[in-house]
Amino acid sequence: MRGAVPASRIAAYRVCAGECRDDILLSAFDDAIADGVDIITISVGSTDVYPLEEDPIAIGAFHAMSKGILTVNAVGNTGPNIASVTSLAPWMLTVAASTTNRVFVTKVVLGDGKTLVGRSVNVFDLKGKKFPLVYGKSAASSASNVTCAEDCMPDCLDASLVKGKILVCNISFPYVAYTKGAVAAIVKDGSDWAQMEGLPVSGLEEDDFESFLSYINSSKVIKH
Repeated sequence: MRGAVPASRIAAYRVCAGECRDDILLSAFDDAIADGVDIITISVGSTDVYPLEEDPIAIGAFHAMSKGILTVNAVGNTGPNIASVTSLAPWMLTVAASTTNRVFVTKVVLGDGKTLVGRSVNVFDLKGKKFPLVYGKSAASSASNVTCAEDCMPDCLDASLVKGKILVCNISFPYVAYTKGAVAAIVKDGSDWAQMEGLPVSGLEEDDFESFLSYINSSKVIKH
Protein backbone atom coordinates (compact mmCIF):
# COMPACT_ATOMS: atom_id res chain seq x y z
CA MET A 1 0.00 0.00 0.00
CA ARG A 2 1.20 3.51 -0.69
CA GLY A 3 0.44 6.69 1.21
CA ALA A 4 2.12 9.42 3.18
CA VAL A 5 4.91 7.06 4.25
CA PRO A 6 5.83 5.03 1.13
CA ALA A 7 8.46 2.94 2.94
CA SER A 8 6.08 1.81 5.69
CA ARG A 9 4.99 -1.79 6.12
CA ILE A 10 1.64 -3.11 7.36
CA ALA A 11 1.08 -5.89 9.89
CA ALA A 12 -2.50 -7.18 10.21
CA TYR A 13 -3.99 -8.79 13.30
CA ARG A 14 -7.37 -10.51 13.24
CA VAL A 15 -9.56 -9.36 16.12
CA CYS A 16 -13.07 -10.20 14.92
CA ALA A 17 -14.24 -13.51 13.44
CA GLY A 18 -18.00 -13.45 13.79
CA GLU A 19 -17.72 -11.63 17.11
CA CYS A 20 -15.25 -9.18 18.63
CA ARG A 21 -14.23 -10.68 21.96
CA ASP A 22 -12.40 -8.60 24.55
CA ASP A 23 -9.65 -11.19 25.09
CA ILE A 24 -8.89 -11.40 21.37
CA LEU A 25 -8.80 -7.61 21.03
CA LEU A 26 -6.37 -7.31 23.94
CA SER A 27 -4.26 -10.20 22.62
CA ALA A 28 -3.93 -8.40 19.28
CA PHE A 29 -2.79 -5.23 21.07
CA ASP A 30 -0.21 -7.29 23.00
CA ASP A 31 1.06 -8.90 19.79
CA ALA A 32 1.34 -5.56 17.99
CA ILE A 33 3.19 -3.99 20.92
CA ALA A 34 5.55 -6.97 21.14
CA ASP A 35 6.20 -6.76 17.38
CA GLY A 36 7.34 -3.17 17.78
CA VAL A 37 4.81 -1.41 15.55
CA ASP A 38 4.92 2.38 15.38
CA ILE A 39 1.18 2.99 15.19
CA ILE A 40 -1.99 0.92 15.67
CA THR A 41 -5.15 1.61 13.70
CA ILE A 42 -8.29 -0.29 14.72
CA SER A 43 -11.56 0.37 12.92
CA VAL A 44 -13.70 -1.30 15.55
CA GLY A 45 -16.27 0.62 17.52
CA SER A 46 -19.34 0.22 19.66
CA THR A 47 -22.72 1.89 19.77
CA ASP A 48 -22.37 2.24 23.55
CA VAL A 49 -19.93 4.10 25.79
CA TYR A 50 -18.18 2.00 28.44
CA PRO A 51 -16.11 3.08 31.45
CA LEU A 52 -12.50 3.31 30.37
CA GLU A 53 -11.49 0.52 32.75
CA GLU A 54 -13.99 -1.81 31.02
CA ASP A 55 -13.34 -0.82 27.39
CA PRO A 56 -10.86 -3.32 25.84
CA ILE A 57 -9.78 -0.88 23.12
CA ALA A 58 -9.12 1.89 25.64
CA ILE A 59 -7.18 -0.56 27.82
CA GLY A 60 -5.14 -1.90 24.90
CA ALA A 61 -4.47 1.60 23.62
CA PHE A 62 -3.32 2.70 27.07
CA HIS A 63 -0.73 -0.10 27.17
CA ALA A 64 0.34 0.84 23.63
CA MET A 65 0.71 4.51 24.55
CA SER A 66 2.85 3.55 27.56
CA LYS A 67 5.25 2.09 24.97
CA GLY A 68 5.09 5.20 22.80
CA ILE A 69 2.64 3.70 20.27
CA LEU A 70 -0.34 5.82 19.18
CA THR A 71 -3.69 4.07 18.60
CA VAL A 72 -6.05 5.44 15.95
CA ASN A 73 -9.63 4.29 16.46
CA ALA A 74 -13.06 4.66 14.87
CA VAL A 75 -14.98 7.39 16.68
CA GLY A 76 -18.24 5.42 16.66
CA ASN A 77 -20.74 3.67 14.40
CA THR A 78 -23.95 5.66 14.83
CA GLY A 79 -23.10 9.07 13.42
CA PRO A 80 -23.97 11.65 12.33
CA ASN A 81 -26.44 11.51 15.22
CA ILE A 82 -25.84 13.93 18.10
CA ALA A 83 -23.59 12.63 20.91
CA SER A 84 -22.73 9.47 18.99
CA VAL A 85 -18.99 9.45 19.77
CA THR A 86 -18.11 6.29 21.73
CA SER A 87 -14.31 6.35 21.59
CA LEU A 88 -13.54 8.72 24.46
CA ALA A 89 -10.13 7.71 25.86
CA PRO A 90 -7.89 10.82 25.78
CA TRP A 91 -4.82 8.76 24.84
CA MET A 92 -6.29 7.74 21.47
CA LEU A 93 -6.70 9.60 18.18
CA THR A 94 -10.33 9.13 17.07
CA VAL A 95 -11.37 9.36 13.44
CA ALA A 96 -14.84 9.90 11.98
CA ALA A 97 -15.98 8.29 8.74
CA SER A 98 -16.25 10.36 5.59
CA THR A 99 -18.05 10.04 2.29
CA THR A 100 -16.76 9.94 -1.27
CA ASN A 101 -18.23 10.72 -4.65
CA ARG A 102 -17.53 7.16 -5.81
CA VAL A 103 -19.65 4.02 -5.70
CA PHE A 104 -18.03 0.61 -5.27
CA VAL A 105 -20.10 -2.08 -6.95
CA THR A 106 -19.99 -5.85 -7.38
CA LYS A 107 -22.25 -7.16 -10.11
CA VAL A 108 -24.30 -10.35 -9.85
CA VAL A 109 -24.76 -11.95 -13.27
CA LEU A 110 -27.64 -14.42 -13.42
CA GLY A 111 -27.82 -17.47 -15.64
CA ASP A 112 -30.44 -15.80 -17.85
CA GLY A 113 -28.01 -12.95 -18.59
CA LYS A 114 -29.61 -10.37 -16.32
CA THR A 115 -27.15 -8.29 -14.29
CA LEU A 116 -27.89 -6.97 -10.81
CA VAL A 117 -25.64 -4.28 -9.35
CA GLY A 118 -24.74 -4.68 -5.70
CA ARG A 119 -22.41 -2.78 -3.39
CA SER A 120 -19.13 -3.98 -1.89
CA VAL A 121 -15.42 -3.37 -2.07
CA ASN A 122 -14.59 -6.69 -3.67
CA VAL A 123 -10.92 -7.64 -4.03
CA PHE A 124 -11.62 -11.30 -4.80
CA ASP A 125 -11.73 -13.13 -8.12
CA LEU A 126 -13.71 -16.35 -8.49
CA LYS A 127 -11.95 -16.78 -11.86
CA GLY A 128 -15.20 -17.46 -13.68
CA LYS A 129 -15.90 -20.63 -11.72
CA LYS A 130 -19.53 -21.38 -10.97
CA PHE A 131 -20.70 -22.33 -7.50
CA PRO A 132 -24.10 -23.54 -6.28
CA LEU A 133 -26.34 -21.14 -4.42
CA VAL A 134 -27.93 -21.91 -1.08
CA TYR A 135 -30.64 -19.71 0.38
CA GLY A 136 -30.32 -19.34 4.14
CA LYS A 137 -33.62 -21.02 4.97
CA SER A 138 -32.61 -24.05 2.89
CA ALA A 139 -29.56 -24.49 5.11
CA ALA A 140 -31.42 -24.32 8.42
CA SER A 141 -29.94 -26.46 11.17
CA SER A 142 -33.45 -27.60 12.16
CA ALA A 143 -37.08 -27.15 11.10
CA SER A 144 -37.61 -24.69 13.95
CA ASN A 145 -34.76 -22.49 12.69
CA VAL A 146 -36.03 -21.84 9.16
CA THR A 147 -37.15 -18.27 9.86
CA CYS A 148 -33.92 -17.13 11.49
CA ALA A 149 -31.91 -19.08 8.89
CA GLU A 150 -33.35 -16.77 6.22
CA ASP A 151 -31.48 -14.00 8.00
CA CYS A 152 -28.39 -16.23 8.25
CA MET A 153 -28.19 -16.04 12.01
CA PRO A 154 -25.09 -18.06 13.07
CA ASP A 155 -26.86 -20.55 15.34
CA CYS A 156 -29.56 -21.27 12.76
CA LEU A 157 -27.40 -22.51 9.87
CA ASP A 158 -26.01 -25.97 9.19
CA ALA A 159 -22.39 -25.43 8.11
CA SER A 160 -22.35 -28.68 6.12
CA LEU A 161 -25.12 -27.29 3.86
CA VAL A 162 -23.32 -23.96 3.37
CA LYS A 163 -19.71 -25.01 2.86
CA GLY A 164 -18.42 -24.49 -0.68
CA LYS A 165 -21.53 -22.59 -1.83
CA ILE A 166 -22.67 -19.00 -2.28
CA LEU A 167 -24.86 -18.14 0.70
CA VAL A 168 -27.90 -15.94 0.14
CA CYS A 169 -29.11 -13.95 3.16
CA ASN A 170 -32.13 -11.76 3.84
CA ILE A 171 -29.98 -9.33 5.81
CA SER A 172 -26.38 -8.22 5.59
CA PHE A 173 -24.49 -10.73 7.74
CA PRO A 174 -21.69 -11.72 5.32
CA TYR A 175 -19.31 -12.64 8.15
CA VAL A 176 -21.58 -15.62 8.89
CA ALA A 177 -20.92 -16.93 5.37
CA TYR A 178 -17.21 -16.79 6.14
CA THR A 179 -17.51 -18.67 9.43
CA LYS A 180 -19.77 -21.33 7.89
CA GLY A 181 -17.39 -22.08 5.01
CA ALA A 182 -19.23 -20.40 2.12
CA VAL A 183 -17.17 -19.23 -0.86
CA ALA A 184 -19.18 -16.02 -1.26
CA ALA A 185 -22.38 -14.29 -0.14
CA ILE A 186 -25.22 -12.34 -1.71
CA VAL A 187 -27.16 -10.33 0.84
CA LYS A 188 -29.96 -7.80 1.04
CA ASP A 189 -28.40 -4.49 2.00
CA GLY A 190 -29.99 -1.10 1.59
CA SER A 191 -26.91 0.79 2.76
CA ASP A 192 -25.61 3.59 0.54
CA TRP A 193 -22.01 2.66 1.34
CA ALA A 194 -19.79 -0.33 0.63
CA GLN A 195 -17.27 -2.21 2.72
CA MET A 196 -14.74 -5.00 2.36
CA GLU A 197 -15.44 -8.47 3.75
CA GLY A 198 -13.37 -11.63 4.17
CA LEU A 199 -14.86 -13.24 1.07
CA PRO A 200 -16.62 -12.15 -2.16
CA VAL A 201 -19.85 -10.33 -1.25
CA SER A 202 -22.49 -8.36 -3.10
CA GLY A 203 -25.10 -6.35 -1.21
CA LEU A 204 -28.30 -5.90 -3.25
CA GLU A 205 -30.95 -3.28 -2.62
CA GLU A 206 -34.39 -4.63 -1.70
CA ASP A 207 -35.96 -4.61 -5.18
CA ASP A 208 -32.95 -6.29 -6.79
CA PHE A 209 -32.74 -8.81 -3.96
CA GLU A 210 -36.41 -9.76 -4.39
CA SER A 211 -35.80 -10.10 -8.12
CA PHE A 212 -32.84 -12.33 -7.33
CA LEU A 213 -34.96 -14.54 -5.05
CA SER A 214 -37.57 -14.87 -7.78
CA TYR A 215 -34.84 -16.02 -10.15
CA ILE A 216 -33.64 -18.61 -7.64
CA ASN A 217 -37.16 -19.94 -7.08
CA SER A 218 -37.96 -20.16 -10.77
CA SER A 219 -34.66 -21.62 -11.96
CA LYS A 220 -34.43 -25.33 -12.63
CA VAL A 221 -30.67 -25.15 -13.02
CA ILE A 222 -29.83 -23.79 -9.59
CA LYS A 223 -30.58 -25.90 -6.56
CA HIS A 224 -31.38 -23.90 -3.47
